[in-house]
Amino acid sequence: MTDLYPSACKLFVNDTLNATNSRATAAGDFRFNTSTDGIFIFKTGCNDTAGNFVNQSATYLVTVDTTYPTYT
Repeated sequence: MTDLYPSACKLFVNDTLNATNSRATAAGDFRFNTSTDGIFIFKTGCNDTAGNFVNQSATYLVTVDTTYPTYT
């Protein structure tokens, strides 16, 4: 990375850009809202003002299940 602080951080969900945070010092402030069940793959990364994509996070899998349990 060529800059002390990144210029933007990005959230990718299933390898698609979902959100960009230009307040790069608060890169953890992403929100993802869905009403769709499924498995979602999350990762983040930041780029410096030279356009270098750096500081890519680990990949995280999140399962969303909106079906209420049934009781018998």
